Amino acid sequence: MFAQVIDFLKDDAFIHHVLERTPESSSHWENYFVLHPEHTAYAEEARAVLQAPADVACGLSADESLDLKKRILYTLIAKSV
Repeated sequence: MFAQVIDFLKDDAFIHHVLERTPESSSHWENYFVLHPEHTAYAEEARAVLQAPADVACGLSADESLDLKKRILYTLIAKSV
């Protein structure tokens, strides 16, 4: 369940959707937000974090930011293998 922004930022499927959108992922997330419109604002904030330039403050600590970047890179590398 996605109860806050960090939940979206930890979800591999959401990360893939934001960084490498496909028709399948778009369909999945459109359906999700039809069922859970209350989570849309959290997802939009998470999307902004994922797409933000490196020098934009996003409310994460330095350790959280580094962990997030590592997860994103790991997710992208794992997908390409």
